[in-house]
Order: sequence, then C-alpha cells, then structure tokens
Amino acid sequence: MLCLLSVELVPNRKKMGCDKCCVKVYKAWECGESLYYSNNMMFSTLDQDNDGKSSGSCATMYRTAGWCNIFFYANPNGEYADSEKTGPKYITWTHWKNSWISLKSIQMMIRPRA
Repeated sequence: MLCLLSVELVPNRKKMGCDKCCVKVYKAWECGESLYYSNNMMFSTLDQDNDGKSSGSCATMYRTAGWCNIFFYANPNGEYADSEKTGPKYITWTHWKNSWISLKSIQMMIRPRA
C-alpha cells in the first residue's frame, strides 16, 4: 500500500542550523496521521535528546531515533522484526491499522522544493 505524507523540515527557531530542524506535518493520505503528534519536534537520537519528555528520552526508551513529542505514534527507525510483532519499539505507523503491528519496512523519500 502506498502512503502519501506531506512533510516539511523547517529550521528550529531556538537552535538554528541545518542539523537542528523540526518536522512540520501538513497532511497524510491513506495511512493516517501518526507523525502529526510529533509536529514541530526536533529529531532525537540515543545521544541527542530533543523530545518533549521531561525525564528520559523516547530514543533511549525505545532504542530508536526520530521525531518524538512526549510519545510517538510513528517509529520509522524502529527495530526490524522478521515476523509480525506488536509494540512501539518496532517499525510502526500506528494509525495505518490502528495497531502497533510491526511493519516490514518504511520508505521515506525526500525531494527538493521545485
């Protein structure tokens, strides 16, 4: 199934620089707006906590990297599972099937502004 998502990476006003961008979600078609909950959040990694959690980090808790507010509903960088598993630590897009069912893959493609 093809999922179309309109997203823009915008500079963070607090921390300027190309590595300090926030995700801005505009619209999702077919798969639900799982990334919308992380709107305006910076990318977090195991060594760079940029999420909205006051204690701990989503990246550390779920061994992932991505855009996370105090939680997330899309984990495109989650753990690969060779069989169907359920849980937020796996590659998931919760609003697609209203479940934390692991996906085989997620493909994100970026193109320059025309």
